[in-house]
Amino acid sequence: MQVLLFKASLSWRNLIHHRQRFVAAIFAVGFAVMLMFTQIGFRNGMLASNVAFLQLLNADLIMINSQRNITTLERTFKKTRLYQAQSLLEITGADAFYLTLATWKNEITSKERVIRVFAFNPEKNLFLLPEIEPSLNALKRADTVLTDLKSKAAYGAMEEGVSTELSGYRIKVVGNFTLGTDFIADGNLIMGDRTFFDIFSQRPSGFAGNFRKSLEDVDLGLLTVKKGTNFQQLITHLEQILPNDVHILTKQDYVAREIKFYSTATLGFIFTLGAIIGFVIGTVIVYNIITTDIKQNMVQYGTLRAIGHSSQYLLSVILLQSLFIAILGFIPGLLISILLCASLSQLTGLLIPLELHVGISIFLSTILMCLFAAIIAARRLDKIDPADIYAQKF
Repeated sequence: MQVLLFKASLSWRNLIHHRQRFVAAIFAVGFAVMLMFTQIGFRNGMLASNVAFLQLLNADLIMINSQRNITTLERTFKKTRLYQAQSLLEITGADAFYLTLATWKNEITSKERVIRVFAFNPEKNLFLLPEIEPSLNALKRADTVLTDLKSKAAYGAMEEGVSTELSGYRIKVVGNFTLGTDFIADGNLIMGDRTFFDIFSQRPSGFAGNFRKSLEDVDLGLLTVKKGTNFQQLITHLEQILPNDVHILTKQDYVAREIKFYSTATLGFIFTLGAIIGFVIGTVIVYNIITTDIKQNMVQYGTLRAIGHSSQYLLSVILLQSLFIAILGFIPGLLISILLCASLSQLTGLLIPLELHVGISIFLSTILMCLFAAIIAARRLDKIDPADIYAQKF
């Protein structure tokens, strides 16, 4: 314990002896930590935001067109498939869910902005949002919608009672809900299926600019299942009795599939790369700082070698020094990241979570980054010759 305390004391004194370099090391590591935190935060925020509405769907299983590889890809299936699925005793509900993109007109500026539209039969709430329940009867009336109060301010007024145009069609807001934005859309609407058909059977919608031919063309089928039912066995049975033009997944598997797509095929890879770059930058900076410190304290290290301490002993001193840098640099980096992500989440409306397991991973990465840099920098200690050092000194 005395040896360890001496090493820790020596490492700490080396760090604070050059205060400017010490402060620079803390800020450098803090910057690397902030870069890793924000990049991972943006990545997780993108993934969480893009699947937020899927998590809130009132369903155990989700039926989709077998060619619909991602939710935003508009591939529909016939509503008949839902009737066929509902013939099984294990299925307690099979509801049609529609979604597309349209343009919302800001009544003040007259500017139009893309908005996402959800639609279903208002006899039943297909979202796990109790706040929608009181407005379901109002949605049965033609040309009515509910608006997401977390939509971006650029849409203008979206409160109950507002009347505006949706893709050139006059609609009225009869209620609100809260969901949030994502990388696909800056706002959301909910409407009844009849209003949905009235609007989009006459006007193109979505990325592909398709016309909705009838309400028989369903985007997602939401299946609810009796408690105690084995989901995988039920899915196998459904796929045996249904044609191969539809595919069925549990809601959890469907969400996981969406997350995989966004994390590998879109910006998810870029944010991951950004975190890796932050790790590399931190490693390089810490390496340079420790290398400089070793050069300026070569006489002291030479003295320790001369009195019998091994290279492993000197390495342990350097490693403790890097450990101090990692811990002290992580704290300001974490605090700045929390403030930055909270501000960006408030500004953009996106979910940017900083979860505990992410914090632990980045803390361990910071320690690894600093220890790795220290091991590389400490290789020059193997070549220390006390006689040469003192010859150069005197």
